[in-house]
Amino acid sequence: MNKPIKEFTTYDVDLAAFLMLQGLKFIECKLDETSGSKSRVLMRFFDEKEVARDLEKIFMGSEVKKFRDLHKYLLREIHRTLKGI
Repeated sequence: MNKPIKEFTTYDVDLAAFLMLQGLKFIECKLDETSGSKSRVLMRFFDEKEVARDLEKIFMGSEVKKFRDLHKYLLREIHRTLKGI
């Protein structure tokens, strides 16, 4: 009997990059057909050891996550300022 493939999915590209850095194998990127949005994309990973949820918690509280959030905020402010020129 075949064992089901253990996998983890996320919409968050920052988390996806972190998971790849932590050694999870990327399966694919595909449109999320259940969301009703043609621009929502899911990234799928093999999660044989079932560690992705724990890694997600680590990432969410990390300095890297805080840096990325601030970086995105500042870029939005820059673009908003440039549009007002």
